Amino acid sequence: MAAEQNPSHPKRPPLGQGSAWGSHHLHGSFWKQHPSLRHPPALCARPLGAMRWWVALLALWPALGTTDGKRPVFPSIADKAFIEECVRSHNDYRAKVAPPASNMRYMTWDAALARTARAWAHKCRFEHNVYLEKKYQCHPNFTTLGENIWVGSHHIFTPTGAVRSWYNEVNFYTFETRKCTKICGHYTQVVWDNSYKVGCAVVFCNKAGGIKNAALFVCDYAPGGNFPRRPYTKGAPCSKCAKEDTCENKLCRNPQRDKIIRTYYIIRLLFKLPTYYR
Repeated sequence: MAAEQNPSHPKRPPLGQGSAWGSHHLHGSFWKQHPSLRHPPALCARPLGAMRWWVALLALWPALGTTDGKRPVFPSIADKAFIEECVRSHNDYRAKVAPPASNMRYMTWDAALARTARAWAHKCRFEHNVYLEKKYQCHPNFTTLGENIWVGSHHIFTPTGAVRSWYNEVNFYTFETRKCTKICGHYTQVVWDNSYKVGCAVVFCNKAGGIKNAALFVCDYAPGGNFPRRPYTKGAPCSKCAKEDTCENKLCRNPQRDKIIRTYYIIRLLFKLPTYYR
């Protein structure tokens, strides 16, 4: 039996009411923006004064032990099937929002975001990336980043399942009032209209968030979302895409914006990687 719990540590105001960073180590949500929202302090870059962001976490309980004592192997950030599933699951949920979105951008993979997600995930900490607020330390181009984190038994992990659990927070979110009855910041980042790049990584942790033999899945987003507004503008799908965009499966596509950059010449990661990972 698995019980879902969602901690988030953003520096933004809570998008959800009724959730609190409280006594339980797997509970909590608060950020630093809108007073009517509630989510934990964020850990993403927001260099300019007006920049804000949040990060969200989700954990599944309980942890199941490995059956054969061997360390499970997860796909790398270069694994094509893993990349495809991460991107597809995000776009599938972005396309199915209700009410429909008039300006939802199509997401594509970003190698720098994936590298940042992987480096932080390898620390096996059930907390936010403390370097995301440092300008250009986690991405050479973007200054505002968002982050979702999932922790659970390695036996049950799939990228689609993790993204689905974030999206399912839609059940706690009221679009018209922008209120949450429980935590919903993971959902709003998944369907944030302006975010169009995503990079994810999953690692095995002996223990993370109180869970033994855990899978720690991190997705970073650019530009980051969860500002004090609705996650998108409702209306006929693609009716408010940019003039140069095309419409594909209810999402706004653009060849320049959607270009996949495999290598960045400059990327600075301040946090150290485990020796076996360097």
